[in-house]
Amino acid sequence: MLKFSSVTPAFTCRSLISALVLVSSLSVQAENGVSAERILLGQSAAISSAASVLGVQMNFGAKLYFDAINAQGGVYGRKIELQIEDDMYVAAGALENTRQMIEQDKVFALFGYVGSATSEAAIPLFTKAKVPFFGSLSGAASLRTPFNRYIFNLRASYEQEAAYIVRQLAISKVANVAVFYQNDSDGLGILKNIKAELKQINLPLSCVAMVPPSVNFEDDFDIRQAVNIFMEKKPEVILLASTYGSSATLIKQLRLAGYKGQFYSLSLVGARALSEALGKEGSGVVISNAVPSPWSPKFAIVEEYRKAMKKVGKTEYDFTSLEGYMAAKSFVAILKETGRDLSREKFIDTAERMGPIDLGDFQLRFSGKHHEGSKFVELVLIGRDGKFVR
Repeated sequence: MLKFSSVTPAFTCRSLISALVLVSSLSVQAENGVSAERILLGQSAAISSAASVLGVQMNFGAKLYFDAINAQGGVYGRKIELQIEDDMYVAAGALENTRQMIEQDKVFALFGYVGSATSEAAIPLFTKAKVPFFGSLSGAASLRTPFNRYIFNLRASYEQEAAYIVRQLAISKVANVAVFYQNDSDGLGILKNIKAELKQINLPLSCVAMVPPSVNFEDDFDIRQAVNIFMEKKPEVILLASTYGSSATLIKQLRLAGYKGQFYSLSLVGARALSEALGKEGSGVVISNAVPSPWSPKFAIVEEYRKAMKKVGKTEYDFTSLEGYMAAKSFVAILKETGRDLSREKFIDTAERMGPIDLGDFQLRFSGKHHEGSKFVELVLIGRDGKFVR
């Protein structure tokens, strides 16, 4: 406790002012990852292995927006730094990266993780440390139920994507459906969602086939068992719940074997990556997405993203980099609304109370009981020229 009785009034005043300045300075430094000049975010994603395109594009889109904000002086004078660590799309890698970023690097928040198993691995760590986990590239139920105050999902769930696809199949009167899935949290979760949605319309699942989760498109792996299963059953539609490498290989092998049916995939696959891997074999493949098409004229956020891409000399637009850009823009919107006196808890409180976040004809909304920003789902089809058609 401070006592002023034995000092002169002038000294007392100067001491009080100095103390207040010190307290103010300490409050700025109090939160991990926040200084007067910087806000540090941490991202664990695949930048090598089977899902590397997804990790690289998610990071690129986010940095595209953050770099533009930093060029304008940052948020209240603080530049946003996004640190990325490669987890190779493996849960153990994500766990170690998360521990390092929270305990050693002292990040303010975790941002833009790619994949369900990798995101799930981080949950106990960031929940215990009370670190916000924002905008992961995953529609997994485990990131939505039970409610977790520290998880903010921007995209629709895989359950919502599966429901949307199955509704389209019902409208088209499809009677014979199969699933090809990767044997991990993503694939198994989507398989469960698809089964539940098919049950709602009394449509039995014809057959399923599985692939290990770490298979690269470039690998010479044997999928004859899956091809044989599907060629024997000849389903009208095969739903894909795997990343672009194994999905592309399956489609090519089935086309060579004479399969004439339709392929549908959830956003897990990475639309552009799948199209590029398939080449001319991609024509007619349908993909659900949780963000608008980066070629759509309907959304102001898309036009903004395209202009930002052109500004840095990029014209190869992509769903995943657009999602990263949108996640970064929403994060910055919350930072600005939170104000100069930034802490993790204030950031979360602000996100829950600020109402709709308008990214540009695309809104997100969070509340104290609901951290699912969007339910948006749409389907795109790969055309004969490899371009996407809505």
